[in-house]
Amino acid sequence: MTDSIFTKIAKGQAEGEILYRDETCFIMLTIAPHAEGHCMVIPLEQVDNWEELDDKTYIHCLDIAKKMAKLLKSIYNAPKIGLSIVGFQVPHTHIHLIPIRKESDIDHTNAVRKDLTELRPVADKLRSAILAQGGF
Repeated sequence: MTDSIFTKIAKGQAEGEILYRDETCFIMLTIAPHAEGHCMVIPLEQVDNWEELDDKTYIHCLDIAKKMAKLLKSIYNAPKIGLSIVGFQVPHTHIHLIPIRKESDIDHTNAVRKDLTELRPVADKLRSAILAQGGF
């Protein structure tokens, strides 16, 4: 299997704004956010369909997603954090976390592609918040 862009980012072979990483997964900003803070929890193991993840990885990724969602909610004062697992564009499970104010905010066709230099201040802000609370 060819490495996905997410695997390449995790290996340091491609650029991406990684916010957090552990032995099972990592969190990074998406390059096509719906809103500031839109990030993804991605297992290090490259598995195309989320339902094919082993239970331990699945549960861990959702636990990290829950913790990150709480942080996003507090930083962005969002009434909800949308969670979406779609995966048509990249064959590597990724859990979108999106600060939302209404249901249509989670519509993936509304995403706006950003340059990594535009995302860096957001990444710095979120990394600092993760560190300030002692990680996950």
